[in-house]
Amino acid sequence: MAINSDVHYVRYYTAGSAARELAPQFPLRTKTAPKARKQRKSIIYIDPVAIIGVVTAIIMVAVMILGVVQLNQLKEEASAMQSYMLDLKAENAEMTTQYREGYDLEAVEKTAIALGMVPADQVTHVQLGN
Repeated sequence: MAINSDVHYVRYYTAGSAARELAPQFPLRTKTAPKARKQRKSIIYIDPVAIIGVVTAIIMVAVMILGVVQLNQLKEEASAMQSYMLDLKAENAEMTTQYREGYDLEAVEKTAIALGMVPADQVTHVQLGN
């Protein structure tokens, strides 16, 4: 166990007994207020190759869309022409039958013989030249 000592330190403070602080030899400089800094403008660097690439891609998409629209129009025109061609073929077949039914072959042959037609197997062929 610790023994209590009977020594008591007396702390008497008297005015003027404290060590005085020495005044500085040089005068204190007052700090100047910090200057307002101009805000730096944020500069955005633009890569011209990237801009050209983006513009080219946009143009290519526009041209591709235009090509698809034109392709659809041409397909519609082709189907319209196909149906028109089928209509013309049907009309041609109808007119051919109407033409063939419009005359009698026997009557035409009799008329041709009466006008002086000679059958092809009765005609003699003469070759001129070499």
